[in-house]
Amino acid sequence: MASTDIQLLTNGIVVTSWDDPSVIDDGAVAWQGDEILAIGPEAEVAFAHPGARTLDALGGLIVPGLINLHHHFY
Repeated sequence: MASTDIQLLTNGIVVTSWDDPSVIDDGAVAWQGDEILAIGPEAEVAFAHPGARTLDALGGLIVPGLINLHHHFY
C-alpha cells in the first residue's frame, strides 16, 4: 500500500487501554486499513509517517473501540 493509504488521527488525548491505562496528551494514532501502526505523541507518530492523510481530533478524546461482546441466550 502507498503511504497515502496511511491515516493519522492527531491533536487528541489518547487513552491506550482500559486494563493498563496510559494517557497521552497531544497524542496521535496511525493506521492503514484495519491495522493500527502507531500510537504515541503526535510529533513522533507524524514524523514516522510522512505523507499520511491527517485527520484533526480537535483536542478530543481518542479511545479504543468500546465493544460489548456479551450476549444473553434465553
